[in-house]
Amino acid sequence: ALIFGQAPAHAVHGSPCIVTADPLTTPLTDEGYQAIVKQSDPQKVAAFMYRVVVEQLNSTVSDESQLASLASNPPMSMYDLTSLLNESSWVCDADSPTCLPRPSEAPLSD
Repeated sequence: ALIFGQAPAHAVHGSPCIVTADPLTTPLTDEGYQAIVKQSDPQKVAAFMYRVVVEQLNSTVSDESQLASLASNPPMSMYDLTSLLNESSWVCDADSPTCLPRPSEAPLSD
């Protein structure tokens, strides 16, 4: 069972302690993923996926439309998501000079 809560104002960004409905703060775990997918909001799912790409895979997204497409029909589990992202041609190594991140296009920006 998932336990939802408000992240404290003093909490460290990305704290693994509390599953929230916020894709920017919920843990990058299957529980956090399920909490976001359950909301059926592709923008929130894309923001969560973007965090997975950047924070877990040390990569970046080279094609935002592909990310949006995946977020509209997300895989069932965090394991499946990570596997798909690892195999996606539009996810590339953040240190690669041929794949520069475009922060203004990231789903995390308003």
